[in-house]
Amino acid sequence: TTAPITVPTEAPTATVTVPTDVPTETGTIITTTTTSLYEGNYYSSVDETLRGDAFISELTTLVNDGFKSLSYAQAYSALTYTDQDPNGSDKVMCLYTGVLYDKGTSGSDRKWNREHVWAKSHGFSSESYDAYSDIHHLRATEIGINSNRGNLDFDEVANYSSSYSKDNYGNKWISGTCFEPRDEVKGDVARIMFYMVAKYNSSSLDLSLVDRINTSGTSFGRLSTLIKWHWQDPVDEYEMRRNDRIYAGNNGQYAQGNRNPFIDHPEYVEYAFGKVDVPTTPGTGTTKPTESAPTATNPSIEATDSVTVDFTANNLSDAAYTTTGKTMTFGSYNVYLSSYYISARTVRLGHNKTGVDLSKFNISDKGAYMTCDFSVDNMTGFELNLSAKYSGTNNWYAYYTPANSSSYELIGQGSISSNTITGQFSSAVSGKLTLVFTTYNARLDLNNLVIYKK
Repeated sequence: TTAPITVPTEAPTATVTVPTDVPTETGTIITTTTTSLYEGNYYSSVDETLRGDAFISELTTLVNDGFKSLSYAQAYSALTYTDQDPNGSDKVMCLYTGVLYDKGTSGSDRKWNREHVWAKSHGFSSESYDAYSDIHHLRATEIGINSNRGNLDFDEVANYSSSYSKDNYGNKWISGTCFEPRDEVKGDVARIMFYMVAKYNSSSLDLSLVDRINTSGTSFGRLSTLIKWHWQDPVDEYEMRRNDRIYAGNNGQYAQGNRNPFIDHPEYVEYAFGKVDVPTTPGTGTTKPTESAPTATNPSIEATDSVTVDFTANNLSDAAYTTTGKTMTFGSYNVYLSSYYISARTVRLGHNKTGVDLSKFNISDKGAYMTCDFSVDNMTGFELNLSAKYSGTNNWYAYYTPANSSSYELIGQGSISSNTITGQFSSAVSGKLTLVFTTYNARLDLNNLVIYKK
């Protein structure tokens, strides 16, 4: 879950360091450093006053102008130049490990291959698509870690489990859930994903980043995490050099003819995708935009107005319990409760000894949920205040259903540690809000729900 970032006006330089105590196996560990950003005229036609989809469309026009598609075989040759050791000419650097491998080896002796950072199964499974061999998202990677990543969405594994796979380089993953690259390249990965949305944003291939995982089709996640990684791991010298080499090629050979705008202009991420909270001090080396913070009822949530459902505003006084679900009226608002118990005017979502099936939300646990049977425009977050919660209730998930739709779109999730549950959304959405709670013993005694909007 996310909220507006606080953006520093300037930042000192820093060094991105790959750990030196990692076993090198067949390669050599290197260190990269930060540098200044692009200052040419490539972006002179971009209207930087636009925001959101309109701004992305500007970038789509730009990065397709002059683009030269390479074959997949040519892409392999191009990678030996774009991903080359910065201190030599006969090795390439693995994105996920930082290890250097001989570039000239081939067949079963070659220890690296071509990683589609935007997995090709998400929109372009054949070489007939330009995206299949686009060098901006193809990276040299060690064969084993490429396989471990597979086509998993990007997110932080600790959000889902304390048990996960990891390697000696800092990469972590949960099979079937998500992949988290080492800290030193989280921003690199994020900027690659942003580029792919800007480049392939048309009727023939409309890629999109969404704020959830377990994606399919032409979508990928998790957007809010990628935005956070972008600020935490800024552009460095190696990434800038790679962008230059993709644009110009090796003396013109294998030149793709376009640039990744989010490397050259880190502030474009906010213009295109919005803002998120960066809970730890972000890395440095980028110039970040500054603007006054919007008025917010809750300072952690971007908002100018709110809707409040008071669960005590109900005239039911007789004890009642059901797991069949019912829409109830609280003041002027109708809310559907999947299972509830009412006693002495206390409205309890769920019950101690049971829980409803949550499979329609792709959640295997049982629990309880509520749906606000009214639409809210431009929702940015919520705050649910409780008088009590059962200790078995562990996690919350927020979904919205757009107008004229029956789908549930995940916009946030988190753990429940107190009687106040607060969620911030990575972007404003309009529709009906559904809050889902696990586990099997879900039980929440409700006071009020505040939905923030702007």
